[in-house]
Amino acid sequence: YAAHTIGINAESVSYMPGTAFAVAATTLVGQNLGAERPDLAERSTYQALLPACILVGAVGVGFLAFPGALVRLYSSDPEVIRLASIYMRMMGFCQIHQAFGFVLLGALRGAGDTKFVMWLTAFCSWVLRLGTTYLLINVVGIGVTGAWWGMAVDGFVKGLAGWMWFRRGRWKKASV
Repeated sequence: YAAHTIGINAESVSYMPGTAFAVAATTLVGQNLGAERPDLAERSTYQALLPACILVGAVGVGFLAFPGALVRLYSSDPEVIRLASIYMRMMGFCQIHQAFGFVLLGALRGAGDTKFVMWLTAFCSWVLRLGTTYLLINVVGIGVTGAWWGMAVDGFVKGLAGWMWFRRGRWKKASV
């Protein structure tokens, strides 16, 4: 539990830029669709996505390169450091997918496509995250890393599905 809590606290740093760019995408998409400029709505989404991926990806590189140093800011217990470092490395690989999920789902919310975002989030949280976690912990028996794999699957699928749905472009026809 300590390793998980430390990992979540350290990882929350990477959520801040992703969330900020998601809010920007939400606002810009809504404004541009309201102005009947779906081309600008799409372009502004990509303009928010690029720096979000760069910043969140840079944090991910830090998680991969220096997990122990980051975890030692929170604990000196060797087992907590070992487990939390595993978590940090796993989440380091997931940062770009999470940035995609943050920004593209924010853009879809700005377009008024909130039902898709709600259903995707519910499916990823209740089915993928919990299902993967249950299977990996209780059936495969890999312990706490099973929960972390569940989180990774959730973030990957949200990012991929958000990108695919956004690329379809139906959101451009929404009346905001």
